[in-house]
Amino acid sequence: MDDSLITVKEVADYLKLKEQTVYLLARQNKIPSLVRRRPSRIQVGRKFSLWMMKSWFEALCKKW
Repeated sequence: MDDSLITVKEVADYLKLKEQTVYLLARQNKIPSLVRRRPSRIQVGRKFSLWMMKSWFEALCKKW
């Protein structure tokens, strides 16, 4: 298992989508993401687990 974290840009490149689309899908919980928050609970960004993204993508491909 690879515990590497990847950025929105890397996910967008991997899925061949725009970064805005990746943010939208993550916000809608349609793709797995990790939300980074400050102690005040303000959302400061999203990161993606490489392993989670690969697993999600493989599962999606199997459905087709």
